[in-house]
Amino acid sequence: MKKLFAILLCMALVMPLFFNVAAEENWDERFKQVLRKHSTVGGAVAIVKEGKVVYEYYYGRQGKKDVPVNANTKFHTASVAKMVTAIGVMQLVEQGLIDLDKDLSTYFNFPVGNPRYKSTPVTLRQVMSHTSSINGDSSFGSKKHDLEWLLTPNRSTNKQWNNYAPGTQYQYANLNGGLLGSIIECLTNISADQYMKKHVFEPLEIEAAYNVSLIKDINTVSWLFKSNGDIIESAERTYKKSGYYKDTSDYKNHYYKTVGGLYISARDLARITYILCNDGTMDGVRILNKETVELMRINQGAVPNSSVTTDKSSYGLNVDISVNDMTPVKWYGHQGVKEKFICNAYFCPELDASVVLLTNGCSKKKTNHVGNISRAVINTAYEFLTSQPAL
Repeated sequence: MKKLFAILLCMALVMPLFFNVAAEENWDERFKQVLRKHSTVGGAVAIVKEGKVVYEYYYGRQGKKDVPVNANTKFHTASVAKMVTAIGVMQLVEQGLIDLDKDLSTYFNFPVGNPRYKSTPVTLRQVMSHTSSINGDSSFGSKKHDLEWLLTPNRSTNKQWNNYAPGTQYQYANLNGGLLGSIIECLTNISADQYMKKHVFEPLEIEAAYNVSLIKDINTVSWLFKSNGDIIESAERTYKKSGYYKDTSDYKNHYYKTVGGLYISARDLARITYILCNDGTMDGVRILNKETVELMRINQGAVPNSSVTTDKSSYGLNVDISVNDMTPVKWYGHQGVKEKFICNAYFCPELDASVVLLTNGCSKKKTNHVGNISRAVINTAYEFLTSQPAL
């Protein structure tokens, strides 16, 4: 009888462990099927709940066929970089170094404005909410001209600007995101990379960089692929192309950096994203004030005395506030799309959670501007989060 009791006791102790392992394996299989269905070459999913990393999944290849994606893999995040950079910019707002509603001409030391509406100032709030009237179709990426030429009414062409006054209408424009890095460099006299490293990345013990040459180990950088597995660019090639970069302040010529050049791991991006979810802290480190993150999540046209007069923008302050058709709860964040990959960093204050998807090649099909792969990952992450006990 004693022997039978001992056996039953052992089974009682082992069974919960078994079911926990089985459940974890089930979520891995669920995310695996999502990534496979959307032709993902390599990818990573990371979930933060109540300030803790509660789930990570790594899939496929990072580079050579025998090198799998892992926790240290640094992915190119495309336009998600805009939201991350906005955290650094809002630190400068908190410090009083720049006002959200003041004419950018004051800070850049040259005239900034829409040639058709010279009497209407262009402000940081407009830039961060994509209501600056800068044209979203602008081909500024050729780098033939510096920022002064692009933004000064007497030098830039009307093609650089839309035919409506700043603050009155919404249009997503990559150059708005590029201005974030220029603002940091103009106000601090150091590169955007150095500023973000010192004031955002290092306090959280994160390695990330806008220029791939600043990543210490090139073997941690993901290659870029087509969804069928064909190589677009190796990490070595990416690194070689970036070899010219000088990590110094050059705000008139570095306007392309923060458009979408951030390299970071999924785990670390999920941790940074969580800063915007709760009260501006992560792991006990305060990066922003609670009032600041709350401001970043609302329509800027609803802010009293705002230089943004439209309530039609899809963005708060570089945070997408328009995604209302994923899961029963509201998600905020940013999507990045480049060449043949999609990545996303979303957060949900109601769930007190952030979810990140990074890929190096996948299907780019979208529904309502959001990648189908992203929607599937968020749906699965929502099921995961709502099935877990409170921490």
